[in-house]
Amino acid sequence: LGGSGTVVRSLALGAAATARPQGPPAYRAELSDDGRVLARSVETGGKRRVQVLDTRVGRAGRVVFEPPAMPCPRTDPTRITVWDLRTRRVHATVAVDAEPDGSLAVDGLALDTHARTLLVYRSMERPAVEVWDVRREKRVRTVRSVRPDGVVTWSSQGVGLDVRSDGTRLVTQEGLVADLRAGRMEPRVLGEDLITTAAFAPDGTRLAVGDVLGRVTLWDGAARARLGVLDGTTSDPTTDATGAVTALAY
Repeated sequence: LGGSGTVVRSLALGAAATARPQGPPAYRAELSDDGRVLARSVETGGKRRVQVLDTRVGRAGRVVFEPPAMPCPRTDPTRITVWDLRTRRVHATVAVDAEPDGSLAVDGLALDTHARTLLVYRSMERPAVEVWDVRREKRVRTVRSVRPDGVVTWSSQGVGLDVRSDGTRLVTQEGLVADLRAGRMEPRVLGEDLITTAAFAPDGTRLAVGDVLGRVTLWDGAARARLGVLDGTTSDPTTDATGAVTALAY
């Protein structure tokens, strides 16, 4: 308007503004790799709960499972429960001990494809990934970063992790790359800015990394060779809006 380069757009909301709310709002949500299962954290009856939805049913999915709350005293180790969604029973319970400084914090979790290995990430002075055997409920090794500093958490709601399909590589939202087979983890510059999310291709041959300015950087499956950058929202010279990448999927 008036030669300023400002653009005015009209948006038709349709029934979105008048439709009934589809249940309580979610504080956090995660989709399964195939998009068929959604896990979300909601508040019902004044309590925070986790709900599991089948996304193939209805417009907003249908709640098919709601694990019971399992509180534990602060004096106990942090307990991580692995659920079998097919039987809706507890598959395993892992008790994670406190750090030497007394911290019980767990900043990120990831399961391998077959739920045989649980990865527990702790963003401490020297970040570490604990590798747990789910069946034996036992920690088998700990992989620590080669440097005690140099990582930045973009989100205050935990650190996102993604594991390659063969279970040998891990990338964190803080820009750490772990070779779990070699037992080595190091900070890497994976994006053009602070990274927000990462995703390996199903066959493990590619890695995509999103950042706060909407760009996606593509790497080979070992995160050694950069293949290119997708500009995303930053490629539009007529707008100042550059939304961060919040999710990636192949």
